[in-house]
Amino acid sequence: MIHPRVVHHMNMPIPPLKVQSSAADRERGEGAGGLPIVSMRGIRKAFGGYQAVDNINLEIFPGDFVAILGPSGCGKTTLLRMIGGFLQPDEGVIEIDGVDVTRQGPAQRPTNTVFQGYGLFPHMSVRQNIGYGLKIAGRPKSEIERIVDLNLGLVRMTEFAGRNIRELSGGQQQRVALARALAMRPKVLLLDESLAALDLKLRQQMQSELRAIHQEIGGTFVFVTHDQGEAFSLANKVAVMNKGRVEQFASPHEIYHRPKTSFVATFVGEANVFRCRRDNGVIALTQDAVFHDPGPNGDITIMVRPENMTPSRGGSPDTRGISVKARAVDKSFQGSFTKLSFIDEGGREIDVNLGGDADLAGIEIGEFVTLSWQSDSMIVFDE
Repeated sequence: MIHPRVVHHMNMPIPPLKVQSSAADRERGEGAGGLPIVSMRGIRKAFGGYQAVDNINLEIFPGDFVAILGPSGCGKTTLLRMIGGFLQPDEGVIEIDGVDVTRQGPAQRPTNTVFQGYGLFPHMSVRQNIGYGLKIAGRPKSEIERIVDLNLGLVRMTEFAGRNIRELSGGQQQRVALARALAMRPKVLLLDESLAALDLKLRQQMQSELRAIHQEIGGTFVFVTHDQGEAFSLANKVAVMNKGRVEQFASPHEIYHRPKTSFVATFVGEANVFRCRRDNGVIALTQDAVFHDPGPNGDITIMVRPENMTPSRGGSPDTRGISVKARAVDKSFQGSFTKLSFIDEGGREIDVNLGGDADLAGIEIGEFVTLSWQSDSMIVFDE
């Protein structure tokens, strides 16, 4: 029986290791000719009465390193499994490299998946695990040896080639699983929270190694994570999912600084949220904090990042921006910055992040200050 996690396209030729795609292409999210390597149109998937994925349209280009980010139950793993062929959508079309693969299983798709549990064969050595898919595919022994040696070097496991899987650490097993997946030269490599089981330091190390491998081979990687730091560290494009939908698909910089929805704004990074109303172009945060903003009448949400807020002693506001009065209720040193927590006149909690050696970090609990921010550093959501 062929292990489904190992051989996803065993009858296909093994292409060269290097997949050409320039850094500029990856930054724009485009491959050669501007054609997507993965295209999903109108994808829906339900389990019983639960809509796991709801009308997703997404294009991934050659050379992209895409993170699918979201809370538990948002549909990100379901989406990844549909790309890999482990699940079929109820509606919609999935194309890989211009070919409709919607009804094809994993063995017919030019993809390979690294699962969280790795799925390695414990009775085999590292070398045997990496070469297993090639052997089942009937590749010549010399070709298998060459590809296995190449991938051992790629993941820095050459000296462990003869080791049994049981003798490896979690990080080493993760490298073997990655090398085994890459050995089949998939057009799209899928990673299903494959770093989640590692401790923090090892996870950060593997993030660096994944970045280096992606840069070296230039392939297309798609990975699922609930860790926004991991998503921002690795990906050039991030799809933020919520309740089965992609709320925003953009670069990490754009998602952090220009979130499209209040969910994205609050899920990614830290955010101060003010819920209020706009009436005839006027927004009143408090009795004294009133400013003009064009738009329809109704409830709105305002988001300001903690690092964009400045506390001033003595009630002297920054007249260039928007200010509210607040009382300090908590203070904690975070290493590179100090977090100050306040309660404003409306009873809302507000966090401010200051550089670790900032003089204002000396603000005392119970002290009243004025918090100010520039109007162009906040985002207003009509929702």
